Amino acid sequence: MYTLRMLGGIGLSDTDGREMDALLRQPKHVALLAYLAIPRPGTWHRRDIVLGTFWPEHDQARARTALRSALYNLRRQLPEGTIVSRGDDELSLAPAAIRTDVAAMSD
Repeated sequence: MYTLRMLGGIGLSDTDGREMDALLRQPKHVALLAYLAIPRPGTWHRRDIVLGTFWPEHDQARARTALRSALYNLRRQLPEGTIVSRGDDELSLAPAAIRTDVAAMSD
């Protein structure tokens, strides 16, 4: 299970505790990952809201392309099944694949 730390600075480590430095150097991708993790993995987020939050300056088509690209890059760097979709409208992080310090504090 991967661990995403958002309190006191952002960090992401793999199952062996190694930092995922390559992913952490991509601010927009890290921000998207953190957004999907709030309030906890397993929460569904509407794609249209994600588009407006991360790419408000783009028209719908360009924003969707940017989101697809970001998701592709995240999925390449994370274990298979970490980012999941429900139809074409919603995204989530699989709770079995990633844990967060924010969710741990609220438990």
